[in-house]
Amino acid sequence: MKTIYLPLLLLLGTLGVVVAQDVKVVPIANNDILYVPSEDRIYASTPSGGPAGNCLCAIDPYFGTVEDCYFVGSEPGAMALSDDGQFIYVAMRGAPQVVRFSLEFKTISSVFELGDDPFFGPRYAEDIEVLPGQPNSIAVSMYRQGVSPRHSGVAIVDNGVLRANTTQDHTGSNSIAFAGNTLYGYNNETTEFGVRRLAISAAGVSEAAVFAGLISGFDNKIEAQGTRLYARGGEVLSVSGATPQLVGTAPVSNPFLSAVEPAPDSNVVYFVSHGFFDPTFRFETFDKTTLSSLSSFDISGMVGNVHALIHWGGGGKLAYNTPQQVVLLRSCTSTVTASITISAPTTVACDGQTVTLNGPAGWDRYFWSNGATTQNIEVTQTGAYTLAIPDATGCLGAPSNTIIVAVEAALPPPFLSEQGTVAICQGEAAILTAFHSFMGESYSWSNGATSQTIEVTQPGNYFAASVSANGCVGLPSEAVAVIARNESAPAQPTVTASGATTLCQGSSVVLTAPAGFAQYIWSNGAATPAITVTESGNYSVQVVNAAGCASPASVLVPVSVFPVPDQPSIFQNGNLLASSSIFGNQWFLNGSPIAGANEQFYSPTVSGFYSVQVSANGCSSAMSALLNFVLVATDSPTGAALAKSIVYPNPTSDWVRITYPSVAFEQEVAALRLIDAMGRYALQSADIHQLDVAGLPAGLYIIQWLDATGQLLDRGRLMKL
Repeated sequence: MKTIYLPLLLLLGTLGVVVAQDVKVVPIANNDILYVPSEDRIYASTPSGGPAGNCLCAIDPYFGTVEDCYFVGSEPGAMALSDDGQFIYVAMRGAPQVVRFSLEFKTISSVFELGDDPFFGPRYAEDIEVLPGQPNSIAVSMYRQGVSPRHSGVAIVDNGVLRANTTQDHTGSNSIAFAGNTLYGYNNETTEFGVRRLAISAAGVSEAAVFAGLISGFDNKIEAQGTRLYARGGEVLSVSGATPQLVGTAPVSNPFLSAVEPAPDSNVVYFVSHGFFDPTFRFETFDKTTLSSLSSFDISGMVGNVHALIHWGGGGKLAYNTPQQVVLLRSCTSTVTASITISAPTTVACDGQTVTLNGPAGWDRYFWSNGATTQNIEVTQTGAYTLAIPDATGCLGAPSNTIIVAVEAALPPPFLSEQGTVAICQGEAAILTAFHSFMGESYSWSNGATSQTIEVTQPGNYFAASVSANGCVGLPSEAVAVIARNESAPAQPTVTASGATTLCQGSSVVLTAPAGFAQYIWSNGAATPAITVTESGNYSVQVVNAAGCASPASVLVPVSVFPVPDQPSIFQNGNLLASSSIFGNQWFLNGSPIAGANEQFYSPTVSGFYSVQVSANGCSSAMSALLNFVLVATDSPTGAALAKSIVYPNPTSDWVRITYPSVAFEQEVAALRLIDAMGRYALQSADIHQLDVAGLPAGLYIIQWLDATGQLLDRGRLMKL
């Protein structure tokens, strides 16, 4: 069962307002609860499943213990108590029956059915009310399973025999309650939302009147006390007159998920509600007369939707239920004043393991926050746990320290690299690798290995499980069956290459494995004796003989395939030639290579036809177009340049900066000029330290340094990208 943490609650209020400082949660699955005053016990109807399934279970509301459970049949649901305390009537959900349980003898005294709908089959009981002063007669709101609308009328049943007249089906009274001797019903299934006054006679029951617009809400239910009807949605009706009147509506926190109980001994009405996705329950009290709020407090850590709210024993003692729990509330002053401390050897456990929480010795009774009542408990669920000691009346003292328990969920099974059956030959090993979808964990194999990959040389079934950082072993993978063949594996093959294994793009090399084998398994997925390789990679092959035994993989053969450089272009500026490629150049004159001419720039000394080729990683580009070069005379620079100025970056796509070799030369320079490959002025600037060339076309340019009179002081080269 889910662990529940409930801090001690204390709320001071006016007379009749619950002061809930004693809160107990009974972890019992249930469908309905009611209080039996003659026994001072709460009874819960339990669904199937578990040792207490399909029973009526008696709960001691003072100590929160389940005392006895009595089998009553398939899926017991709503219950009603005869006003003499003799019988509990139980609506069965798993069978079209109503069970009458004798409290005196603690056994079933009768079982009866509600007849069949002529079209939709057997009728089931949705709500039950015992007729006042008639312990053997009940009013039953009936329904049909699997049909919408489900309502199948209201019937009166005497000792298991239906009276002839029943109310209409479809639109009727899903929820019923007696206000005095008058039976009322409410339609919570369709938007008609009518409140009905029902007339009971010897012939059965009929609708006396229908009143619309007083209550609304699907699944809203009514409770009665005196001459008033109380709806879970907060509406309060007075039925003392000929026509029911809406007294008012209590502002319940969530009228859609709530339960109501008018106090039998004070002028308050209680509500408990919670949000649609909120495990916090709001407990509220309102003045019966004015419906003004008197108090409220929250209870956290609950599970499921609230079903019913009841009082037990008077004095503001209350209980409500969800499908998983029964919650007991009362105001009391405990005689236990000692400080309680709990301990645990560890607070972390793996899935399926337990954490032991130890309470102090020397007490007669114990009450843990998960509902356990022994000194020490075994915990299997993550949560926060406390212990309180009940006194002789069950009133809880102050809670102990809190222990946070972490129970780690089992990790999912890993995925194995091999599936099904794997056959190995003599001297061969099966390689099994486990993979999981998270990081930081290790592995546990069925053979005791802890690595991610194992080599298996013996037949058997092998599986793995993931191991968490806390050492918790997860769920096992599917087993791989390794079987042994009575054959030897071939020797490691040798791969033969048809030529060089360093290639240029567009070329290929053939790799060949030894002939005569039944199957070939190349590392690139090929299955032929030889493969033609055109891409870089490391290649190996396994050969398989006729028995299906595979050799070890061959030694890797590395193949490198390099791209062929793009065809370069030549740019000319006067007597200077430049290649479009920065690296790998070889210049040619009249088709013959020029020794040592390997830079991006080349200054010819003779006229002729020039070309350039680019090489990288042994791969050569196509030859550039021929350039007919004619050597021309050039002006010589003048001035005080002692060494070349530095132009950087070069090549560039936007800005270049100039650093001068001497202060004297820098002081002599007055302007910079760029000349393009056609000899045209491209740019002139008075800024002698930087040039913005972003707007110029790509190509080779000559930089000229000019003095104040326009005389050439020096020249240099610039490549614009």
